[in-house]
Amino acid sequence: MTKYLRDAWKKVYWQVPAILIIAGGVSLVVNGLRSDGLVLVADRSTEARPVTASGDALVITLAEAENLFLRNAAVFMDARNPAQYESGHIRGAINLPWSRVNEHVIEITEGFNPEKHIITYCDGVTCTLSKNLALYLQDMGFVSVRVLVNGWTVWKNTHLPVEPGG
Repeated sequence: MTKYLRDAWKKVYWQVPAILIIAGGVSLVVNGLRSDGLVLVADRSTEARPVTASGDALVITLAEAENLFLRNAAVFMDARNPAQYESGHIRGAINLPWSRVNEHVIEITEGFNPEKHIITYCDGVTCTLSKNLALYLQDMGFVSVRVLVNGWTVWKNTHLPVEPGG
């Protein structure tokens, strides 16, 4: 290797990381200055979770959900896609996939009392399908809608009643 190539590679070894560091720094500064910048660290506190129109927490605990289930006092709605629903779901849950909510919500909720307890769920702590479905149902006028965060996993792992695939 010639001296010229060695010198060129030495420059590459320090210039590339320097360019990446500068570009990263500039992008963080620009993101911080923008009013619509990306959230770099999510707030996972209970206070940051969504609330109902009346200000109550939208999230329901597993114990509360189980109590409503055992008393047959709530409708459970699975916001996951049909294939996930078919592989296992909470016993008696209705599949209303968030991806098809506009197509099926009227037929599924027809005849529901607006004050009936509805518990939406999906799978995964960061899954937002159930939250989106719950807020949508609230906008439709249902007043007692709650979200069971990571619902499928916590329900199944607690050995509560499930149907196919569970």
